[in-house]
Amino acid sequence: MRDGDDVEVAEVSRRTWLRWTAALLACHIGIGVWLAVVTPWTTDEPTYATAGRLLRAGLVWDTGVARLHGPLPFYANQLAARLGVPDQPLVDYRVAGRLGMLVFPLLGALVTWWTARRWFGRRTSLWALGLYVTCPVLMAHGSLMGTDTSLLPFQGLALLACWQWLTRPGIAALLALGGAIGAALATKYLGLFLVPICGIAVVIGIARGVRPRLLWSRSSDGLAARVADAVAAAVLVGGVAWVTLWACYAFRPPGYDAAAIEPMSRFFASVHRLPGAATWLRVLPEPWVRGVDYMKHFSEQGGSAFLCGRVGPGFAGYYVVALLTKLPVAFLAVLAAGCVWRRPPWPRHALLLTLLGIAIPLAYLSLVQVLQIGLRHLLQVVPLLVLVASRPLADWSSSAGRLGRLRIGVAACALVVAGLAAFHVRAAPRYIGSFNALVAEPWRWFSDSNLDWTSVTYGADPDEQALRARHPAAERVFPQSGPRLGEVVAYAPDLSAVLAPDGRVAHWLWPLTPTDVQGAWLAYRVDDAALQRAVDNATDADRPRRQLDRATALATSGRCDLALRVLDGAGADPRALHVRAYCAAVAGGRTASAEAAALRNALGRFDLVAADPTAPPPLRAIASLQLQRWGDTRSILQELARDRPLATEESMLLAIACRTLQDHTAGIRALEAIELPDGDPMRPRVADLLDELRQLRAESEIIRRRIGG
Repeated sequence: MRDGDDVEVAEVSRRTWLRWTAALLACHIGIGVWLAVVTPWTTDEPTYATAGRLLRAGLVWDTGVARLHGPLPFYANQLAARLGVPDQPLVDYRVAGRLGMLVFPLLGALVTWWTARRWFGRRTSLWALGLYVTCPVLMAHGSLMGTDTSLLPFQGLALLACWQWLTRPGIAALLALGGAIGAALATKYLGLFLVPICGIAVVIGIARGVRPRLLWSRSSDGLAARVADAVAAAVLVGGVAWVTLWACYAFRPPGYDAAAIEPMSRFFASVHRLPGAATWLRVLPEPWVRGVDYMKHFSEQGGSAFLCGRVGPGFAGYYVVALLTKLPVAFLAVLAAGCVWRRPPWPRHALLLTLLGIAIPLAYLSLVQVLQIGLRHLLQVVPLLVLVASRPLADWSSSAGRLGRLRIGVAACALVVAGLAAFHVRAAPRYIGSFNALVAEPWRWFSDSNLDWTSVTYGADPDEQALRARHPAAERVFPQSGPRLGEVVAYAPDLSAVLAPDGRVAHWLWPLTPTDVQGAWLAYRVDDAALQRAVDNATDADRPRRQLDRATALATSGRCDLALRVLDGAGADPRALHVRAYCAAVAGGRTASAEAAALRNALGRFDLVAADPTAPPPLRAIASLQLQRWGDTRSILQELARDRPLATEESMLLAIACRTLQDHTAGIRALEAIELPDGDPMRPRVADLLDELRQLRAESEIIRRRIGG
């Protein structure tokens, strides 16, 4: 039985091995720091930064923000502040928080490097480290204040410890395995995958001849002895993982009280009903259980996923397509070779652990818990793919063989390196939204964090600014913006119709080809000829809607005569009535009337309504909300409230705008003023939004008291 030290490729010297390792790690650190500086805020980072600052202030998990995931990533985003970086306000904390998080991708690289060394030898470990350091999805998320890369080092340590125990059973390996699993659980809930991965590997290993021998002497080899030893090993690993998890919480929070806490997810509601649940759940940290419950609830809510132009509750092939499009073609080629290459051979049990580590998370996230909002949720399989891909590169670059074979192998390695370099030249520094050469128009494939994850909470999107600088006359369109003629700028995820299932812009812009692209921002020059081509190329079922889009654009651009002729082919769509009514208002000289403003809103021309000071305030408030001008919506409705009581729908609009602006008190005040009779269908919606705002206000007050933010 081999342990990985006896390899079949020529090895590099120890000095060369260490020098290349140091150089690659230095590159990894340098790239991480560079990306931490140049990458703008991403969507979840402000939340995670707040969680870290809360825990630093007092190690109290009394807010939902601090319970989203395990505490280790939140501790880490405070490391730079502890090491001397000024304790900046949150708005300026982006780089400081990210510098602390670099410890996780660095440890992940070291664990991957050492695993490859143990399994395949020094040469393979260098290739594995090189592929890890240059992997774009690891680079993209390793430089962020997220939680996705925090799991990588502990998963790698757990798999390595499990392999060590299967190879040479001993208590030290079990202790390491338990510690790694406990630490993985303290990063994010996906660490739970390690339980079935290692459990199945151990069961298969024992069935294939592994003898644990913890409780029984070496002469005892019966079934009872093997079962008893396996149970003892599981108890030891579970106990160490449990202590490690509590240690990561500093033994501070209480245990989970199932009798006092109302579960959020259906899964935990069923767990609460199990006999003895109140007792055995109490041994787990309350914030950890509540965090897992929240994430399970979040996934149970469903929602929409977008893949290759289709919207649905989820797609079985989502993550496979993401891996095939987000990883460089050169990496995919050598990965395919690694699946069939025989040298260096896999050590016993190593291939099994690798396959389980890839298959179980992939199958669960694709088929069971459908959470398809980015490849980042499957990031833990990428280091395992790196191990598979590094094997053929080590063999090809080895001198153990004929000279002709060596030359071919070196040429193949050079092609892989050149392919990776070409990818990085094209993608840097926008690695979050980078795709390989197989994808020409990525916005037609994905609309989530695979495509873009930039947050505008603290400033504008630099890609949008760059595109708008090149097209200063272009008009920004939003999910519900209606067709129009002229130059427009759109945010690519708005074209997926995920956030707005009936979004107009997702329909009328989808068949058009952008004239300019900057990251996830697209510029279009829309004219009647382009809309006519969309009609000509449409299917029979879709052609009436395309005709209506064209008629709407013509009518709101002043070409009502042609718009009415186009409407003859628009079928019986009720939205055609709005176009005819608007054309009639224009013909009758009523363009400045409330009727015309209402019709413009109905046709998605919110820009015209928001810019019209004579339009009724409620209509301007609706238009401003659709244009994501939350402050204008709040100002208009608050001014209107001074003159008369707001209608229910107007109060709801005001509350929604205030929620986005984090003006929770004003939103609560607007909803509390609503008086609805029993049985009114709006009562549940008002009550839900009011409860949400009250909870947000309570948590904001806790945050303000603790960290002043």
